[in-house]
Amino acid sequence: MTTRLPFTLTPLEGEPFEVWLHAYAARLALPPDHLAAALGLRIPGNRGRVSPPRPPELAAIGAATGLAAEAITAMFTAGRPPPPLVRAWMPQRVTRFCPACLAAGPRQMPADWSLPVNFFCMRHSRVLAATCPDCGRQPSHPPPLPPSRPGRCAGCGGRLDTASPPACADVPAARQAQRAITGMLASVRDPGQSPPARRQALEGLTDLALVAFHLATAGEPESRQGLTPAMLTAGTLTAASALLAGQSRAPARDPLASLAARVTPGITAAAIPHSWAGASPALRTRIARARDQWLPPADRLRHATTLPAARIPGHRPPGHPDIAVTRAARLPGQIWADWAIRLTSDPAIRHDNFRPAALIALLLPHSAMPLRELTALAGGQHRRQFAGYQIKKLGAGRPAALRVLTELALAIDSGDIPIDYQRRRDLAARQPLIGDATWATIARDAGMTTRNAAHARRYLYELLTGCPLGTAPAPCRLAGGKAQASYTEFTTTITTDLAAALRDHARRVLRAGGISGEPLEWQPPASWVTISTWPGSDPAATDPGPIHHALLSGSTPAARVAADLGLSADHLRQILHHHPLPRPRHPLRRTLIPRPAPASPPPGQQPGALYLDPAWLREQYLTRLRTLNDIAAQLGCPVHIVNRFAREHGIPIRPRGGPLPATAPRQLPPGLPEPLRNAFTGRGAPARLRQLLAIAGHPSLHHAARALGVTPSVTYSRIARLERDCGGQLVNRSPRPPGTGTLTPLGQQLSRQAREYLDTQLPPPPR
Repeated sequence: MTTRLPFTLTPLEGEPFEVWLHAYAARLALPPDHLAAALGLRIPGNRGRVSPPRPPELAAIGAATGLAAEAITAMFTAGRPPPPLVRAWMPQRVTRFCPACLAAGPRQMPADWSLPVNFFCMRHSRVLAATCPDCGRQPSHPPPLPPSRPGRCAGCGGRLDTASPPACADVPAARQAQRAITGMLASVRDPGQSPPARRQALEGLTDLALVAFHLATAGEPESRQGLTPAMLTAGTLTAASALLAGQSRAPARDPLASLAARVTPGITAAAIPHSWAGASPALRTRIARARDQWLPPADRLRHATTLPAARIPGHRPPGHPDIAVTRAARLPGQIWADWAIRLTSDPAIRHDNFRPAALIALLLPHSAMPLRELTALAGGQHRRQFAGYQIKKLGAGRPAALRVLTELALAIDSGDIPIDYQRRRDLAARQPLIGDATWATIARDAGMTTRNAAHARRYLYELLTGCPLGTAPAPCRLAGGKAQASYTEFTTTITTDLAAALRDHARRVLRAGGISGEPLEWQPPASWVTISTWPGSDPAATDPGPIHHALLSGSTPAARVAADLGLSADHLRQILHHHPLPRPRHPLRRTLIPRPAPASPPPGQQPGALYLDPAWLREQYLTRLRTLNDIAAQLGCPVHIVNRFAREHGIPIRPRGGPLPATAPRQLPPGLPEPLRNAFTGRGAPARLRQLLAIAGHPSLHHAARALGVTPSVTYSRIARLERDCGGQLVNRSPRPPGTGTLTPLGQQLSRQAREYLDTQLPPPPR
């Protein structure tokens, strides 16, 4: 039956079993081998490594220590430090000793003397001796059983208390170093210490051993496996302790720079060299900052060396997601537009490529994920090489941009982001953001064309989700340079009225999707970073007046306007996002109207120009069933202008020779008298009535046809249609009765009604 140990030492998260075993044994005043044997384990040789236990051994360890099986298994599956680091603070088969302590009286050698990191006797202020004065060998530990005489060498029997301690060049520094090491060892072993305190002590011992190893090998150890505990001497440990305590705010003046900043010419420098694996986050940060001038931009972002002061990554427990995963879940699919403009003033940078790459850059600080995984995490729009190229291009000569990205990324981890972007992405994927009919109404009310329903959906998708259109769902996806140019033209011609209507519609979409309490759009405030001089300009602070004047005073393309004003196309587009055009750049109502021009024309309209009123056209075409040719002839303009205007304003066009569309039912004005109401049956009724009015002024149908420029057969067919609709004869045919006119009494009544109605409702034909 396994004996229950007197207390439980809970392992730290990620603590290897060998380190936990040593700490437990030291606290129990037992050699680690004895504790392992009591637990049914065996430490092979002098390597300090233990094989994973079988189920019976696992149960025995749990019964003796009070630990759950999951906690024990986690220590064997945790990332283990390199063997030299394990041996640095675990008892060895040989031991150091203090001759003065042994000479003071019979005593056994303390177990702590066998720890390589213990080198100084605090009682006598001298360095511990390492070899027997007679045979020159290190005494063994523990001594052979049964115990030999205290203070004697187990090999030759010589007296160890006669040994001369090694010389020490700086006794106060050695005492200070040993005091720090003793405190860290005590914290690692103390079950009453908090997990952060024990973890900090363990990391301190690891860093001390690593620095001492590098000092012993002149800063360039050939292999971590070649490092031995014998390298942890009084000189290396004292110097290592001084280097770790002497951190400088300036990376170039960091005392560790002489060890960590050696770079092989012609080889891309790694932020953390292979020989420094296992260092604590604090030491890794110092090493990366010391090597900052040789690092590529991606590594500078990852290790936050772009900041003026060091920022140490927070502790991430094993099994918890990487900081990049947590950060990406809170962000849109690309960096915010204003931040992208402020990060670079290079007009050659395309922001449809740069903004997703900048988001990947935001995921880099303090992340351990490789760049290819970060690219997939950010939507996979770009390959790893492309994202790396964009980050490298941004970092070339722009240290301020990298600093902004680093500070922004670290501020995002603790900052309040009021928008749940993932929920909005899910909402946009479930439903169309705007229907064609709704868009047509919004566009007509704003005096804009209704042909850009697809672009309106893309605009709303960007507004709501902040994601790039290259990875958007199919209805909103944008691919190809031509489509991108068309969409850019759409966004640069949006007016204040249209922008307000689209924003109101976007809020309705959010409410319908159950999203409330969030702003429509958001971006981090500039106060989240400490930089005062930005690489680019702030679009929100740019005067929109010159842009509005240039776009509204002529037909110059937006890209040319941006170049003339010294702006990038994306910068101009973002300024117009904050300050839309006050009126349409190409007003739709700029052709003709069947009434005199107003005394003060609307803004942007040339003096004397006339408007075509959509309501008037709808009434003439749909209610009175006039043809577009007839309307165009009256207005004095080509028929294709009227046709295009009707389509832009959502007026359904009748198919040639086909019935009236169901969306445009005929509605005659109320109070229309008979037989005029019956005369408006069918298509072309106004033209037939004008034929009747023309006949009333001529002696016969032939004379009227000649005056109208049509054949007599056309005139006869139109009059015959009117007579069928009105239910009686309208024109006296030849030979007509003496004393009668061209029109019958019914025809005269219809002619009088038509003249009154047409004169009040229709303008006179153009001269």
